Amino acid sequence: MTSDDQQLLLALYEVESARPQILSYLDRTYEDPAIQHCVNQAKHHLKLVHEFLEGAVLDPQRHYDDDRTFYRTLWRVLPLMTLLQSFESQPPDPVEGGSSPDSPLSTQSSQDTFELAAPSHQSES
Repeated sequence: MTSDDQQLLLALYEVESARPQILSYLDRTYEDPAIQHCVNQAKHHLKLVHEFLEGAVLDPQRHYDDDRTFYRTLWRVLPLMTLLQSFESQPPDPVEGGSSPDSPLSTQSSQDTFELAAPSHQSES
């Protein structure tokens, strides 16, 4: 066993030892959605740390190949995802008659509206 293998096993052991205690601190629901999101992300990444250290000890080549395949696929589809997102429906136009604080103020008055009018005939006297 090389010193690298020993270091990886030690890191995996430390994560395995600390993980249950860390998760016990995070095992509750928070009212603030931002805090809950951060806690959920911490749990997720703690799980990933364990999986990657375990993969480094058991079968590093498989994890390396799997990740390369995933990121190669992501690299190919990301431009398509961006293009599709640009075609998503735009938010509806604001209803006339009122303005919201987020919309630009209109300087057009009701007199500026163009309407076709019947030609006026001036009477000749």
